[in-house]
Amino acid sequence: METKSKFAKGLFGPDYKAIENLKAHIERNMLRIQALSKLQNQITNKADETALETAIQALIDQNTRLEERINAEEGTGSLFGWLVKLFSK
Repeated sequence: METKSKFAKGLFGPDYKAIENLKAHIERNMLRIQALSKLQNQITNKADETALETAIQALIDQNTRLEERINAEEGTGSLFGWLVKLFSK
């Protein structure tokens, strides 16, 4: 998403394909979080439980940063962004 200049973003909007890729990454992270949470409920070793908790929190933090980035990019106003978005799907 950094490859587009501010001028290009102002005319054509953000990179919608990159945004869709980030959304897919968030979905994959959510599946990982669910799997790790399920595993966390099954283990009895405290050290393993702590490691899983740390991994889950890291994925949650990453998703939060990705969502903030997506919201910032989608909030960018543009002159022809609606047209680009129409053809990017």
